[in-house]
Amino acid sequence: MYRNVPVFIAFLVAANWAVGWSGDVIFFDGFESGNICAWSNADPADCLGCVAGEFSCYGNSIMACDVGPPAQWVPTGTVCSPYVPNQCDAVTGTCVALEVTGTATATGNYYEYAKFTTLNSTFLGGYDVGSFADLIYVNRNGTNLDVYQLQLVDSDGDSIMEPNQHPDNPDDTGPIEQRVLNWVTSYVIPELGTASQSELYPLADRVYFVGGGGSHYNIYEYIFSTDVTAIYAVGSPLIDQSFLGFGEVDGMFFSGREEGRLVYSLDPSIGDWVAEFRFPSLVGTHFDGLEVVVDPSTGTQYVYVSDDSSDYLGQYRRDPVLGWVKENVFQSFSAGDLVEGMGFGALNHFWFTRGDALYEMGGGDLTPFLE
Repeated sequence: MYRNVPVFIAFLVAANWAVGWSGDVIFFDGFESGNICAWSNADPADCLGCVAGEFSCYGNSIMACDVGPPAQWVPTGTVCSPYVPNQCDAVTGTCVALEVTGTATATGNYYEYAKFTTLNSTFLGGYDVGSFADLIYVNRNGTNLDVYQLQLVDSDGDSIMEPNQHPDNPDDTGPIEQRVLNWVTSYVIPELGTASQSELYPLADRVYFVGGGGSHYNIYEYIFSTDVTAIYAVGSPLIDQSFLGFGEVDGMFFSGREEGRLVYSLDPSIGDWVAEFRFPSLVGTHFDGLEVVVDPSTGTQYVYVSDDSSDYLGQYRRDPVLGWVKENVFQSFSAGDLVEGMGFGALNHFWFTRGDALYEMGGGDLTPFLE
């Protein structure tokens, strides 16, 4: 994943890409006129011109082309309500109801690799979870953020570290390599609020989370070195959120809540949640996990979602022409543990919590999208 955005930009400039900015959103020259506004929350002032009769979306607002000169996008006065939920349709210039995207039919497999519990490891318990590098962060109780370091051991003695090796994995068959979980430190962050309702997105020097204490619509930022918490992005109080992921390609946070299996985005420059897509029931009773991961091979950004059981993991992407599409649904034949938190990072695998346990899943047909 492109965790270091400035380095990523330098790479693109060196490769002779033209790069522009709007807040935290990256734009690449070379799109046909108006296309970038048709599928992103781009600032209208940064769009690459438009044609009479075209529409675009700026968050929940419908924009129309004023040919000028100069050509520019102007608000039509229609603002779609993500609470219905509706979303802006850039083709028709209208608000449309959010439909279910794809089916729950499984198209691939993934596996469980480790389970650390409060009885068999240093795991102290908790719910919301995130990962950066080999560190795993867990919201233990709404106040304490615990940090663990994961170590992979060459337990089969072949001098090769094999995080995807699994007895049931036809692409990497063999015994599961041993994992060791070490507690590193804890941070006291009262703003975390109720555990299981403030999912985490950690970086090297800070962590983002959906605010607790009755403000689950704002995104908070906590700086490790200064012990300072501040509101980073403001969302509408009409939608409480429980999950959090960050799309490094489009510079937006993604979230959702247990009810309705609805996925939302929040561009910090817009200040409102935008309804993105709805997914079908996968196996459980409700939505309970979300992460956003960029395929390092293709640069494609995927949103991964889970119900309250890890039996199935849905994978979705935004197509510039078709909109949101289901890419895959991965099935696990493990125990089908409960999901109360979901993160991605260590060993290029997904990490889930259920309160008394932290467990690792990945490999199989997921591997090409993560490594």
